[in-house]
Amino acid sequence: MGSSTRSGRRRAAVVIVLLAVGTAALGAGRGAAPASASAGRPVVISCADDGGRAYISYDAGGAPLMNRCPHSVLFGVTVAPPSTSMLDQVAGELGSATAPAALNTASTYVPWGSCAAASTQCALNLFSPGTAYNMAQIAAAGATPVLSWEPWNSQCQTAACEAWYSDAAIAAGHFDGSDDPNNLSGIKGFAFQVAQWHQPVFIRLADEMNGYWAPWGTQGTAACDFEQGRCPNEFGITNQPSSFVAMWDHVRSIFAAEGATNVTWIWNPNVGASDGITADYPGNAEVDVVGLDGYNYAAREGVPWRSAASVLQPSLDVLRDLAPTKPEWIGETATSEPAPVETAAGEGKAGWITHLGTDLLNGSWSHVVGFSYYDIAGNDFMPFDCGTNGTVGGVDYRCDGSPGRAPPDPGALASMRSLVATLQQ
Repeated sequence: MGSSTRSGRRRAAVVIVLLAVGTAALGAGRGAAPASASAGRPVVISCADDGGRAYISYDAGGAPLMNRCPHSVLFGVTVAPPSTSMLDQVAGELGSATAPAALNTASTYVPWGSCAAASTQCALNLFSPGTAYNMAQIAAAGATPVLSWEPWNSQCQTAACEAWYSDAAIAAGHFDGSDDPNNLSGIKGFAFQVAQWHQPVFIRLADEMNGYWAPWGTQGTAACDFEQGRCPNEFGITNQPSSFVAMWDHVRSIFAAEGATNVTWIWNPNVGASDGITADYPGNAEVDVVGLDGYNYAAREGVPWRSAASVLQPSLDVLRDLAPTKPEWIGETATSEPAPVETAAGEGKAGWITHLGTDLLNGSWSHVVGFSYYDIAGNDFMPFDCGTNGTVGGVDYRCDGSPGRAPPDPGALASMRSLVATLQQ
């Protein structure tokens, strides 16, 4: 995955969700009994209870659990912004006005910081489900929120600014903050507010950690002799896999101390070399769901068209060997529009989506509980629909075939609608 596309895609998604961030504590004081996380949602206990459809259930602490069925997997989207109206529109496009499709999950991204600091650390954004994170709006649409919570400052302009967010610094407690309801801050304050929200949420902490395109990434940008030490990532930070694991464990321990039992933790690498994936794994005791990101970058010059299986299968096999008891979830996937040479060969987005569905229902993918499609236009990506995108927050998400973008495959929405109907029948 190229660094320019990754950085641009992530920054574009982040700017949409950086709205006003509340700082007041949610609900009663620390230690209040959690409300039922499944309030307003059916708690399905087996595939037979809901016509064989994949479902999300809840454990005793109110944390969400992903469950697939023999002929059905979970379906989710990443959209910008993840508002109730936006998600309702997607559900209607994929179903009908009278019988909209069910969105099991909806994903969004939030950085730890968002201040225009040149070289200093800024305060962590605190959890505010009704504003900056749109968690409440996702829940109102009937989906379970997936929060990609990323340890960086999205407005940093210098390496010195980004260097504050090294894995080792987080593990050492530099961002712990306070859970005092009158002075919430840092990881403790964030975890406290998540606990007080009482609703189920998946958190993808520091996703794609096995890459070089994020401050928490453990891989270097340039070829170097790893026997002489690791290389710095795109932000000039040299993270050891052991530091990433220590950071992960430290953050989880804070959430546990704050009573945030409503969180399910998704460890989510990017497709890539197996050694980069396995070295960053915190261990089965610290991971609830194993995620994976992978895209078909066919629009890039010199990059051939690749099916979902060819993109994802090698790393899915690695994950299965690494964590055989954990559910696997495809946290981000999508395909760009085909280039003219691929169109001439009969390749297209509609066919790619159809084949993805075939792979998901294949017996060899029986451990994959579901997927989330990256339904945002921009960079190399085009969504499966055009109705849910526009110019938002100064970022152009128009799906109109404007200069530099291929026109959308007209069959993509129909193909996704057919796939979702198959998954939910």
